[in-house]
Amino acid sequence: MAEISGEMVKEKVAHLMEVRPEYLNGADVSCLLNISGRLQREGQKVKVMHIAEVLMSAEDIKMSIKTSNTDFKTRIRQQIEDPIMRKAVANAQQRIGANRQKMVDELGHWEEWRDRAAQIRDHVLSNLDAYLYQLSEKVTQNEVTSILQKPKKTPPATFYRLPNAKMPGRW
Repeated sequence: MAEISGEMVKEKVAHLMEVRPEYLNGADVSCLLNISGRLQREGQKVKVMHIAEVLMSAEDIKMSIKTSNTDFKTRIRQQIEDPIMRKAVANAQQRIGANRQKMVDELGHWEEWRDRAAQIRDHVLSNLDAYLYQLSEKVTQNEVTSILQKPKKTPPATFYRLPNAKMPGRW
């Protein structure tokens, strides 16, 4: 698995070296960090943003409040190294695990909820092209150039912000 993953990252980095993006966006944090690290070792200065950060910047989409101007990789490292955050996450995981059955029982009709979730998942996957088009339209409205690529082995689309693209009030 690591060989396949390493080969995919190598192919993506080679492509990115050709298009020379100023910003790199995606949904997989570990993949983003891996690719951006390789690009930086090659001397490419690339700002990394999770796709959620791009969506948050859209005028008509308010997903959360921006609480920091610190770059993505630094924020991730700070959170991983923060002992209070690590303890809070561990405690939350324990509470969720301990209370799961209680929540399932309170919710009732658990299998029906699971079936409905499966229907929603199947709908999204069967209409993914339309949803990706809608997403590319939203990011393009914010003057982001999006490149939807059809990877050979990996399903996620990759979005690149190309040099000279501007996002008012964001940078």
